[in-house]
Amino acid sequence: MDNISKVETYTINNNWLLASTNPMPILDENNNNIGYVSKFYHSMAERILGCLLGRPIFYHLQTEDTYGNIRIRAIQSIWFFKRARWKVELYTDQQKGIRFIVRDISVIGAAKTLAFEFKGRQIIMENKYAHYQTRFIDNNNDVIAQCDCKGTPKSFHIQVFKPELDVYQIAALALIQYYWGIIT
Repeated sequence: MDNISKVETYTINNNWLLASTNPMPILDENNNNIGYVSKFYHSMAERILGCLLGRPIFYHLQTEDTYGNIRIRAIQSIWFFKRARWKVELYTDQQKGIRFIVRDISVIGAAKTLAFEFKGRQIIMENKYAHYQTRFIDNNNDVIAQCDCKGTPKSFHIQVFKPELDVYQIAALALIQYYWGIIT
């Protein structure tokens, strides 16, 4: 019984509009706000085009804690032939720390699969279900975390099984998986 660790649960309420940059609060299991996830644009042209289309062309996301400190920033850099790539930067004390690349390695368009290497381990983000359930799986086939999209309005329910990734990383990367899956 000592091996069983407590599963951490969090909720994010999605914005109604895909092009919205309003911060989405990250709530813990007691409904306490622990931070925010938000989309952002790199240029005014990107913002105008996103508003005209009703959705962004590139998905850039960042998470902040309740003090306004950026914890993770993911910037989509490539979108050729539907093989996206994001440059991800983790921040510690407002300094850029770990950097890595998240790549689209999907075989078919319906089930988006993203992958990245984090601290020497390969982590796969897979979505095999129509209701957008993203699972973070390490190279030992252990599930690190899971994010489910449910309800109307859409909300994301995050479960962290192993504390290898923090909730800010899981929130940003799971939303990338979700948004990338619905636009392609």
